[in-house]
Amino acid sequence: MSLKYPHMMPEDVPVWERWLAAYHMDGTDYAYDTKVGESITTPEDFPEPYASMGYLLAKKRIDVVLTFIDRIVVAEVKRKAGWTAIGQLLGYPLLFSREFSTELPITGLLICESLTLDTQTILDTYKLPYIIV
Repeated sequence: MSLKYPHMMPEDVPVWERWLAAYHMDGTDYAYDTKVGESITTPEDFPEPYASMGYLLAKKRIDVVLTFIDRIVVAEVKRKAGWTAIGQLLGYPLLFSREFSTELPITGLLICESLTLDTQTILDTYKLPYIIV
């Protein structure tokens, strides 16, 4: 994991930094490792801090949430993106909207270095946003 970008995999950091260098916009807020979705329920007698840690670790984690003046972009960063990234691209915006109250539209974005076989076809067919950097 990266200390600079919490919970981002080390192989994904150069991809994210290339994106930042190419697309960074002033005034954009970046939130890393945003937790969304359902989690486990621990027994009432489960000791702390283990109960809280288990709850947080079982949540899904969005790599980066970008907040612009007119929209929120939920971004997944991968060196090599495949089927898992498609699920994250579809699911994370929904889970974010359920977790956080906002009037702004929420969209997903896949930021990657390359795509596995058939992934580009699926992304293009369903008009899912991605950027290869």
